[in-house]
Amino acid sequence: MRAGVLAWVAAFVLAGCAAGPRGPGCIGAVPPVSLAVKNGPGYTQMGLPFNPDGVTALEPGLSTEQDAVAALGQPVGASSVAEGRRQLQWTYVVGRAGGAGEGAQVAISFGADCKMIRVTYFWRQKPGAAVVPIPAH
Repeated sequence: MRAGVLAWVAAFVLAGCAAGPRGPGCIGAVPPVSLAVKNGPGYTQMGLPFNPDGVTALEPGLSTEQDAVAALGQPVGASSVAEGRRQLQWTYVVGRAGGAGEGAQVAISFGADCKMIRVTYFWRQKPGAAVVPIPAH
């Protein structure tokens, strides 16, 4: 019983790390991206900068994982969920001297066919601006 549970957990965890594409429009494994903090003169950065406005080019049921990567760049993570679905994540945060920071975080769910289901999380902070709410999809 215990070996069966461990095998199931391993299969579930590794499903998002599949070595190759799962079908047309799919991307392969998401390479591990270090979210280590980078420091520079007057700033600290975590994640990979991307333009969160790229989300507006994506359409549920039509856009694929490849379309999302073309619009947003390389995701920093992927999580497997039930029935072959997975969620891709993009994130970056920049802190600047004087407290003016910026950042964005986007999570998008995709079906087993690699087509977009929906934006599951959207957060953006521009320097000196209020947090932007999740867009209607």
